[in-house]
Amino acid sequence: MKTRALIQKIYEEEEITVVLTTHYMPEAEELCDRIAFLREGSLIALGTPAELKRALKIGHRIFVKYEGDIDSRKLRIIPGVMEVREAPGRFEMVFDHSERAVSRIIKAFEGADILDIGIETPDLEDVFLELAR
Repeated sequence: MKTRALIQKIYEEEEITVVLTTHYMPEAEELCDRIAFLREGSLIALGTPAELKRALKIGHRIFVKYEGDIDSRKLRIIPGVMEVREAPGRFEMVFDHSERAVSRIIKAFEGADILDIGIETPDLEDVFLELAR
């Protein structure tokens, strides 16, 4: 913890760029403005954590379990929705964290009963796992 505080202090007070090498994604997300992923010495991804998540379509995930009829096309055209996965009685949507995405998704379920709903926030570990595939 002291090392992280020292790195943050150097960056903020001295305005010095710090190059940090780590495999611990929570540390990278906490301390780094830009992240580079390397594989076998080659750069495979570079950007801010948000840019990397967006580029790999790793946004927030909302899971909706429901009963009734839903037209999945209504979900796919909601601004901010990047991906829709469908299974009987269940949708999983990946969306950017735009201000109104969740309320628009819920409104799209009008006429059906929502039985369960959950939201997951992505992190750099999700980016790492996607790039490692």
